[in-house]
Amino acid sequence: MPASDTQIRSTFDRVKHPFTARPFSARGTYHARAEAGPGLTATATEGDRRFAVDMPEAVGGTGAAPTPGVYGRAALLGRLVISLRMEAINEPSAFRQRFVPRSRSIYSPRLPGSASPMAATPSAASS
Repeated sequence: MPASDTQIRSTFDRVKHPFTARPFSARGTYHARAEAGPGLTATATEGDRRFAVDMPEAVGGTGAAPTPGVYGRAALLGRLVISLRMEAINEPSAFRQRFVPRSRSIYSPRLPGSASPMAATPSAASS
């Protein structure tokens, strides 16, 4: 079961001080390796996690696993979403100020100086 917002916030509060006091203690070293397989396939390993990598049949792979590009995009997007989520959990007011629109409605756009959403729409009578 995923951790709740409260559990995540509590964990970050607990580890924030030591890492702030000694930033180098937050650095980690990870060991990863990759092995070439038949054709254009490979297996990447980090710790106890294994990732099959493949290319489409049209270019010499078997098409049985995601391409390196899929993993690359997933890594970037996953990191972005998780970073935003962490900020929203740990600094909700700062997150709202930067990312949540205040008084805009996507359903009733208004032009500057218009009194209503319909003010910018030509009337049927003027056609």
